[in-house]
Amino acid sequence: MSQALSIDCALSTSELDVLRQHQNNHLASIQTFIQGKAMDLDLYAVEKELFRLVMALGKTFLGEVIARHGSGKVDLVVEASGQKLPYHDDKKTDYLSIFGLLEINRAYYWRKGHEGVCPLDARINLPQRRYSYLLNDWTQNTITEEPFEKAVERIGKILGIPVSKLGQECVARESGLKFDDFYRQKVPYDEKTEGTHIGIEADGKGVRMIASEKPEATDAKEKPVRRGKGEKSGGLRKMATATADFTFNPEARTPEEMVSLIMKEAHQRPVRLGEEEKPRMALNTTVAASMAGKQAAIDA
Repeated sequence: MSQALSIDCALSTSELDVLRQHQNNHLASIQTFIQGKAMDLDLYAVEKELFRLVMALGKTFLGEVIARHGSGKVDLVVEASGQKLPYHDDKKTDYLSIFGLLEINRAYYWRKGHEGVCPLDARINLPQRRYSYLLNDWTQNTITEEPFEKAVERIGKILGIPVSKLGQECVARESGLKFDDFYRQKVPYDEKTEGTHIGIEADGKGVRMIASEKPEATDAKEKPVRRGKGEKSGGLRKMATATADFTFNPEARTPEEMVSLIMKEAHQRPVRLGEEEKPRMALNTTVAASMAGKQAAIDA
């Protein structure tokens, strides 16, 4: 309760009135568009413009949430070592949300010889980089399915915001460093949901190497005439090993299922009455990938 009160007090009545006026203006713009220009457009154009207007409205509401937190100024900041840090000044930072770019003002505490701290960062879980965690989530998930550059371009086009390829490459690199820590803290699956047998799958995929990792030939004579294993016309590639482990409940296949498999027909075994789950269905699947080699990936 006290936290909610402190948040409300961080925003004055006049500042709140200004924010509400912006929101009302955006709502009025949407209503004006729907009742006017939208009637002369086809549905494609209406959806496109309505999406832009709704995103702009969302930006004003997100801005209010941030403004209600204030700058995060507190009476005292104490480091883990017990050293007190005095208030130094306010620092502004850019925050690129899915709705657009916002500026956040934070109280900064610092003492010579010590790392500065902004208490607001921890309170609102502010990312180290300008990109919001939701934007990173959507972009990084898209990157796993299509080329990096096209994925970033697609997200930027849909949301109408500038998403940097280099910035998202840094996000992907930093996220990969947390892979082991993530799985160490992951809660084990409930034994009741596991099957009786364990299944493991592994596959290799050539990943194009970046310039800094390519082996350099000091002499033209050292360059091979023919491409070697794992090397394609698109450039040198390094083998990535993708793995999946899961549990399942085995059951013998019927003759009909075997015929379907041999004929390469898509066949899904129907669930019998009284069964809670399908036999041979993968349960609690964990998927991972590694550039450390096949043996390291399979051992992990």
